[in-house]
Amino acid sequence: QMEAHRSSLERKSIGTRRTSEWSHPDLRVPKRDSKQKELVIVFPKSSSALGQHENDRNRQLNAFKKTKSKYKLRLNIRKIRDSHRLTEDFVLVAANIFKRFDKNRNGNISLEEFQEALQLIKRENSKKASEDALKIMEQIHRAGNDVRRKASTEINFNEFLSAVLMSRDAEEGEDGFEMKELIEEAGFFYGVGRALQTFYMPHRKNYAESYRCCPPPFVIPLASILLLFIFIYYVERDNRCEGERLGSTQLECPTVFDSIWAYHYDSAYKNEWWRFITYMVLHSSASHITSNLFLQVVVGVPLEMVHGPWRPFLLYVLGGLAGSFCVSIFDEKTNVVGASAGVYALVGAHVATIINYYPIMPFAWLRILVFTTLFAVDTGVAVYQKLHGQETSVSYSSHIGGAALGLLLGTIVLDEIKHHEDPLWRFVKNYTGLVITLVFFAVAIVYNIVSPQPT
Repeated sequence: QMEAHRSSLERKSIGTRRTSEWSHPDLRVPKRDSKQKELVIVFPKSSSALGQHENDRNRQLNAFKKTKSKYKLRLNIRKIRDSHRLTEDFVLVAANIFKRFDKNRNGNISLEEFQEALQLIKRENSKKASEDALKIMEQIHRAGNDVRRKASTEINFNEFLSAVLMSRDAEEGEDGFEMKELIEEAGFFYGVGRALQTFYMPHRKNYAESYRCCPPPFVIPLASILLLFIFIYYVERDNRCEGERLGSTQLECPTVFDSIWAYHYDSAYKNEWWRFITYMVLHSSASHITSNLFLQVVVGVPLEMVHGPWRPFLLYVLGGLAGSFCVSIFDEKTNVVGASAGVYALVGAHVATIINYYPIMPFAWLRILVFTTLFAVDTGVAVYQKLHGQETSVSYSSHIGGAALGLLLGTIVLDEIKHHEDPLWRFVKNYTGLVITLVFFAVAIVYNIVSPQPT
């Protein structure tokens, strides 16, 4: 097969025996010991982004053959490290990015051109772009095989490809990681991000690899134990609790609504603002606390294993606050206890992680289906009961408020794992949720100050 590729190249010779135009759709670059030393990549006068879609490849390759060249890049196999890993698709994409960097079209990227590209793609100021350009350019020179170019202030295409190949396996903090980030962001910026995925995807960190058992999760389990002890305390302390004693699913303790920690509809009116948070530690029945603790552990512990203890716990507490604010706005004369809003915030946060890490998360579509069904059923029941005037002991307003908080704020709070993502999409996704959350809290606080529900 390699001999067939060589003969195909030789038939397309454009001047010398060792120089060929690259256009075969399935060609892989020959190894260094091949007779084929040099390849020429020819750009038409108006070339669009390359490698984006399989259906466009034949049209683009035909355009290469039919159009007179305006810009050429010479690729010398012997000057590229690990050249056997190159594929035609990737080299065409890399050439397209290189061409965008090379503003004066001389086949080399100067320090000024590289700095300008960093300012445009990474949205850096001139000082930061200058420092990063020098740092990345040094890495690119080190990646090349030509020792005579180590002190050069320009980058040729062979060095550029060598640096990209070196960056393929680079992790954060390692040499080449900055180059990897730049190429990924440039790919999205110039519209060839999908083609780059085939190059970087096998080496990206899978979401499942982020789970860690050391140190073990402790915040969510301790919070669950605390809630259980508080429930037992109220059951044992109050003889008016109805039904069986501990161990019975019929056990109810409605007297917790009289506690100083429970949320009352007139909490803002009485300036008892702590109730908007402390109601989460109280539960009115065995079934109430059992369902909350089960979902809290099942959803919260995996989040803590990936993102650490404090990020999920922050969403848990803020979800409880969002739930009580929703009750104060949408439910009249309603008292609430229970951690359901915080638990649903963890559920919403899990959906946020699916949105953040969909390409690297196993069974992402199944997770979306499960949580979407849960939200749809809960919301549907709430709307049905509201429209038909049915009374219920479940505060669906707090559930929806907590879930929305976890979803909106979770996109930025839990966005910490490095992965291949469009920078513009990441910015819009994260800061849209943050702005909506801040506006909601501001409106809720003002509403409860200006128009609190009276006693």
